[in-house]
Amino acid sequence: MPRDTGVHLQIFRFTAVDTPPAVLDSIRFFTSFEENGGRLSQLSLDVPAEVGPRIAIERIPDAAIWSLTVNGVPRQVRTGADGNWIIALDPGGTSKVELAYLTRADALTLQGRIEARMPGVGLPAKRVSVGIGLPERLELLSIEGPVTPASHPPSGPPEAFDGTPYYFSRSYYEGKGLDVLAYYKEPAANDLTTP
Repeated sequence: MPRDTGVHLQIFRFTAVDTPPAVLDSIRFFTSFEENGGRLSQLSLDVPAEVGPRIAIERIPDAAIWSLTVNGVPRQVRTGADGNWIIALDPGGTSKVELAYLTRADALTLQGRIEARMPGVGLPAKRVSVGIGLPERLELLSIEGPVTPASHPPSGPPEAFDGTPYYFSRSYYEGKGLDVLAYYKEPAANDLTTP
């Protein structure tokens, strides 16, 4: 190029698109309902090491932590400044997190509506498996929420999952809280005979 020829430079700035640190294969969530209104919910997920040293799970209001294990070892749940549950992970490998918590509602009647609330875990997953356990005297009428009936039960329901089981699933979960409303009733006795 001749010496008196100018050079024009164009600078393009590209902004990185936010992506999650990992996409989980699956999350399992089970809630057992008691006659007196008590609910035991259990959340299970396998978190890879690239997520970091801890995860934050949205706190469920009025919930009492029942237990937490990471890779089978009991741990304590901490809370952050925003009140969310902070769970320390094992460094250098996959952490199998199992969190159980208790909530209370009105006692179950002859018919009504109940709610199972899965907290947001902040990580997406390819699939969420949901199990609802109702007392034996009740049957499920319908369900509302971003789930569909599962064609087969998920593997490994927890030992404390009680009652008549109903299973559902959700694909391509984005990490936010998930609410499932269930309508139930006590069916009329089938052994009654008319006079």
